[in-house]
Amino acid sequence: TSIVWCQEEPMNQGCWYSSRHHFQNVASKLNPNLYVKYAGRPSSAAPACGSPYLHAKQQAALIAQALQTEQV
Repeated sequence: TSIVWCQEEPMNQGCWYSSRHHFQNVASKLNPNLYVKYAGRPSSAAPACGSPYLHAKQQAALIAQALQTEQV
């Protein structure tokens, strides 16, 4: 069983980077088999990719990842 954390910011920015261990700690106390997974953009030095085409592609990928569906 898993919980999915989805964010638009890259992995090394936003809440995930600084709080993932807190999320996992709480999840483990609720259920030892509960795992928190990340769905979102990969780590990046910039908060935005700068290309509307690439942004749309990344957005579709993170939504598919969060909902555990295949990317079109």
